[in-house]
Amino acid sequence: MDVIYWRKDGSFVTLPCSDIFRFNGSQIEELRIYMDANPVGDKSLPVGKKASVFTITEGQRVPSRDIMRHYFTEHAEGVQRAANGFAPKWATRGPKWPLVPKIDLLNAFQGAIASGDWNSVTASLTPNAILRVGNRPEVVGPRAILDTLSNLFTHELRATGATYTQVWDTPDNALVVEMIVQATRLRDNRSVNYPCVETYRFEGERISEWRIYPVEAALLAAE
Repeated sequence: MDVIYWRKDGSFVTLPCSDIFRFNGSQIEELRIYMDANPVGDKSLPVGKKASVFTITEGQRVPSRDIMRHYFTEHAEGVQRAANGFAPKWATRGPKWPLVPKIDLLNAFQGAIASGDWNSVTASLTPNAILRVGNRPEVVGPRAILDTLSNLFTHELRATGATYTQVWDTPDNALVVEMIVQATRLRDNRSVNYPCVETYRFEGERISEWRIYPVEAALLAAE
């Protein structure tokens, strides 16, 4: 296997490893680990670009690289372990990756916006969270994001729903959502449907970046 170690300073290193397990019935009675773990504690030690045990297969892997994140967020056993205090270090020391499926975090965030629960909206954002709508300037911080949403809902449109057509959960802790938005355009009180793509990046279980890419012509057109 290749083992990925996340250091406390946020860096990581991938090292090749061979493990041998011997079983006695359903219990492990012997575990032998063969690896050079020195680069974990000493970043100056080089790790060759072809040190991976997957070099000969040109990077083809059986499981995905984020299999353990899926285990602790989606598998019943992993979720139970995390809930009982046995979460992995990358979640308890940071956390940098959430232990809740990102789509659940997103649904809760959007639900708080729809219900006007602004305290929950604020709690879902990092202190330096970024929002950008289309080609408008970025705003930074929960207060600026709330002001932007308030202005949008007061003067431009009020979203009444959204239908997701595709969701991509990426390994770099982001969600990309393609959707059809149902809204009421406030200047003429007309119902409009328009396609939109939104990207979300997470730090732990909070949103650090939110970018909205609506099809402006559909959103702003008179017909």
